[in-house]
Amino acid sequence: MNLLARRVWKGQELSAVDKVIQLMILLNSYSMKGSP
Repeated sequence: MNLLARRVWKGQELSAVDKVIQLMILLNSYSMKGSP
């Protein structure tokens, strides 16, 4: 049960980090392209 809870928590944390990384990549690509 404890391991499962830890896995779920880690999964949630990973998804949050993934969203932040995706946002940073999106901002980076946008700034590199410049204003369309």
